[in-house]
Amino acid sequence: MGGGRLEAVGGGDLACTAGFAVSAPSRGLLTAGHCANSLTHENESGDPEVATTHKGDHEGEWGDFQWYTTGEWESDDFYYDVGFRRDAAVVGAPVEGQTLCRFGHKTGKQCDEVYKLNQSKGVLEHLTAMHNREADAGDSGGPWFYGTTIYGIHHGGQWIWFKHRDLFSPLIYADDALGVTVATS
Repeated sequence: MGGGRLEAVGGGDLACTAGFAVSAPSRGLLTAGHCANSLTHENESGDPEVATTHKGDHEGEWGDFQWYTTGEWESDDFYYDVGFRRDAAVVGAPVEGQTLCRFGHKTGKQCDEVYKLNQSKGVLEHLTAMHNREADAGDSGGPWFYGTTIYGIHHGGQWIWFKHRDLFSPLIYADDALGVTVATS
């Protein structure tokens, strides 16, 4: 399920946060491309030992994405705060000045305004920058959303115009990056 914990295989340490479910080419989960390929996932019943199978990743022109399967049916629900989840209804495109929220297992839920679209960081392009840097290591791959509209996968941070800011990969590029369809109701 989106927003679930992703732990390093054999380590038990928080590695990343799952983003959203994908429905095609097969059911699975989306996270950040820079997350490890060998992870365990926390499923709907809270079992943190569900092994993942890496299916593909992209770190480049379309952002920072990775997808994997878990051998379980991944619902389109996602955690938007600790212990609270909701349905992903529609994929939205971010707009400058818009308020969006992020959930990560390291820092929890935070909301902020979109600063700039189409930012680059090294080889990564098409990233969305927020006004502030509120996330931390372990939040990577987590969901960006507002209500039941889902927007992106958390990447990390970068200094942009004299300020450290959160960055995410917009879901509108997931198909271009990996050929996957994000699951919505």
